[in-house]
Amino acid sequence: MYYAPKIFANVGQSNDSALLQTILIGGTNLIFTLIAMVLIDRFGRKLLIITGSAGMMLMLSGLSVLYFTNHTSGILVLIYILGYCAFFSASLGPTLWVVTTELFPNRLRSKGMSVAIVALWIACTVVTIVFPVMLQKLSGGITFLIFALICLANLLYVISFVPETKGKTLEELEKEFAKR
Repeated sequence: MYYAPKIFANVGQSNDSALLQTILIGGTNLIFTLIAMVLIDRFGRKLLIITGSAGMMLMLSGLSVLYFTNHTSGILVLIYILGYCAFFSASLGPTLWVVTTELFPNRLRSKGMSVAIVALWIACTVVTIVFPVMLQKLSGGITFLIFALICLANLLYVISFVPETKGKTLEELEKEFAKR
C-alpha cells in the first residue's frame, strides 16, 4: 500500500494515473475498514482474519502471475491491488488490534500489548524497507509470490493456533487461556 504509486509507475502508468489509483486505494481502505467495524462482532475475529489472509494471498498470487506472464499493462493490476487492500482493510488491518488486546491476561496486558505493538511496527518497517529492494532485485513476480506465501503462513498459523475471542469477556478469555 505504501508503494502503490511505485508499483503503478513500474508497470508503465503515468504519474497522474498512478496518483488517481492511489486515491482509489485510500478510498478502498476507508470503506472496507468501516465494513470491518460492522463484521467483527457479527462473524468473529478468527473468521475475518482467515478470510482476509486467504483473500490477500489470492490477490498477491494474482499479481505474481501478472508479473510472471508480463500482463501488467491492463486494469488487472489495479483490481488485484484494490482487492488486496479491501481484504486487508476488512480483516487483518483492524482485527489484529482487537485480538491483540484480548489475548493477554489482565495482569500482563500492558506489557504484552507493548511487545506486540513493537513487533508489529518492526514488521511494518521491515516490509517498508525491503519491498522496493525486492521489487528491484527479484522482480514483481517473485516479490508478490513471497508475500503471498507469507499470507499463507499467516492463514495456517491462525487456523491452528489463534482462538476465537468473539463474545467472550476478558475474564472468560483469561480463564480459558489459563487452562491451556
